[in-house]
Amino acid sequence: MTPSIPAWFEANHPGYTVAELVRLVTAEDRISVEASDAVSELGEAALPAVLETLDDPDPSAQEAACYALGALAEGDRDWLDERAAGLHERLLPYLASPHDRVRRAAGGAAGHLGRGSPATTEALRRNLAIEREEVWRAAAFALARLCVWSRDVSDALHRVMRAPDWVSRWSAAQVLADREPCTAVEATLRALLAEPMNEIWLLECRRLMARHGWLRPGDDRPAPFPAGGGVVRWLGGR
Repeated sequence: MTPSIPAWFEANHPGYTVAELVRLVTAEDRISVEASDAVSELGEAALPAVLETLDDPDPSAQEAACYALGALAEGDRDWLDERAAGLHERLLPYLASPHDRVRRAAGGAAGHLGRGSPATTEALRRNLAIEREEVWRAAAFALARLCVWSRDVSDALHRVMRAPDWVSRWSAAQVLADREPCTAVEATLRALLAEPMNEIWLLECRRLMARHGWLRPGDDRPAPFPAGGGVVRWLGGR
């Protein structure tokens, strides 16, 4: 039985199949966020289309399928946890893809799936050693999500904390604050308070600082942007 596209997505974007929905996850406009949410809502019903897209020889399709797997991991995990080992095995060839964007997407998917295998860890460590930023960054976040912590993972995330974009710095600081709280993480979080984070993320940043005793009286100023503005999805993945 062919799964039905979520009604809210169909109302805004009629006529798409589930397979087409999977490929929309890497679209260049707002529809990519909505497609990701729709895939997450479909859950297990979307998995056959995701895996079929993953098997497509087109690197763009493989990239989209990897991101779709990550979207599935953001939804109901009851069924996913039972299949995580098999899905990690399916991802192994893509973690060694000759196309960096596929490796990056596969690394993000592996981290979101959780319950990685020794083979997954080994593949991610190989990617961590590759001096191409989109590859090693995804590997570092994936290893951290899989609770594989070592000096090379820490060093990579400290490098990300020096990235020019605030979303990357926020992603890395969140991980490091709970693993290796230090003055560099505190300084990064305090600087982030002046960035265009929406109210939800700003509140999370303050909570994280408060948990470590880093929050000061002047750190409670209003958010630069209202709620709903400046939201960027899939940290450490896309």
